[in-house]
Amino acid sequence: MYMLKPPMINELVYVNPQTSWSLNIAMFLYVVTVCCKYFGGFQFNQKYFPYWSLALLVLVIYCYVAGFIELVAIACVGFLLLNCVILQQVNNYVVKWIVGSLAVIILLMLGFHMLPGFNNQPIIQQQIIKGNSTPFNLTINFDKSLGGLIFFLTFIPKFKLPNFTTLKHSAILLIGMLITVLGFASQNELVAYNQTYFFKLNFLILFFLIQLFSTCLVEEVFFRGFIQARLYQLFNPNRQNFYFIPLLVTASLFALVHFSGGSIYMLGALLAGLGYGLIYQVSRHIEFTILAHVILNLTHLLLFTYPRLN
Repeated sequence: MYMLKPPMINELVYVNPQTSWSLNIAMFLYVVTVCCKYFGGFQFNQKYFPYWSLALLVLVIYCYVAGFIELVAIACVGFLLLNCVILQQVNNYVVKWIVGSLAVIILLMLGFHMLPGFNNQPIIQQQIIKGNSTPFNLTINFDKSLGGLIFFLTFIPKFKLPNFTTLKHSAILLIGMLITVLGFASQNELVAYNQTYFFKLNFLILFFLIQLFSTCLVEEVFFRGFIQARLYQLFNPNRQNFYFIPLLVTASLFALVHFSGGSIYMLGALLAGLGYGLIYQVSRHIEFTILAHVILNLTHLLLFTYPRLN
């Protein structure tokens, strides 16, 4: 099997390897549902349904049959979906605030694992994956992933090919963010340069998939694709605060949810949030911020101690 260099010192122990096939199928269905966002739909009883609605139904049914979620979890996900659909269709200001607030509260509760019925699956627990690093947990969180997926499916517009200028500016911002965030983390001894790997390629692939389709997708859809996008609607585009306030508010909220890491960690998250927000502001493509988030996390994993310096 391919091995990252330098040679491994120890072998990672995976939790519940007997569920790996069930998890692989669930992840595959999740990816299919994400991809269906970019296609059309079908007619049924003279009503239009997007393809993602059918894919989401199959995903939820499979997760229930496989034992990853329970009926109460399906009820939570269904109620979230209902609020998101209503928010997209109604014009009444009061109703929009009510259902929008409910949707945000439910998603936050899912993100912080506060709702019952979700059997999140640990992959590795309290293991050191790089030299001089603190122990790391990797978990497939069905509550956070399904909640973020619903926000992605209902609120994010279809992808349109950007022009070269947008690509160039986004790439420049990405490079600047990588240097700034990782430089800040290294300077404050949150991380340190390290290339002693205790994992193989299979872990790296799994880490990438979970980051791309779960962690980064959920966080970027909520903070940039939902909050920052709606804050733009509150300000006059001809005034400077149109750009400044939504960016600063969203980045600050992003830093706040990382409070468990401490004040210095929150400052690093604030810098990252400003970077993601600027990329979204320039491109108006949530896919760009998701990709930037993944690249930052992968660069952190491959070049520095992960998750933090021991």
